[in-house]
Amino acid sequence: MIPQTLETAIFKKRLAQSLQTEQLEMTTLKVAKHDYVYITGDFADTVYFVECGELKLLMLSTEGKECLVSVHTAGDMFGECCLAGSTARRESAVAMEYTILKRIACRTFLVHLTRHSLLERLHTVPRASDCRTTGDDCKSAMVDSEHRLGETLLLLARKLGHPDPQSTRIEQKITTKNCPKW
Repeated sequence: MIPQTLETAIFKKRLAQSLQTEQLEMTTLKVAKHDYVYITGDFADTVYFVECGELKLLMLSTEGKECLVSVHTAGDMFGECCLAGSTARRESAVAMEYTILKRIACRTFLVHLTRHSLLERLHTVPRASDCRTTGDDCKSAMVDSEHRLGETLLLLARKLGHPDPQSTRIEQKITTKNCPKW
């Protein structure tokens, strides 16, 4: 899991400002807890921005085990692999709580990034899910499960944690139990 850098923060701020100043064709999507935004194999033609709420990206290993790829909260962008030419989703996105998203067509977003000189800075946005990630990558990530668990807990603590005097508490229940099988 990659920490956010100052360069990433600057990119996100410039992107947010450019999206506020220009009226782009974006639709609002309201997603109930445990509902999917998209699933593996869906056509990838849109980028999403989290307005409020929380969602997780999941990928299946070649053995069919679910792998938590990332957690996204307000201000985060996901589904951006379509910008790199991917035509199919390689992961599934599911809401962890009631979530409101903004959805924008990939082509429209590319034009917007180019117009505002942001396209060349897009690489500064850390992505837990590389657009080339596969089920085999998930399998190898699970090999060192203790290390992966530690990284995931640190990421979740940063995103969802609440500091208390002796530790950081993660009160959100994160499960894949209620997810349908692919």
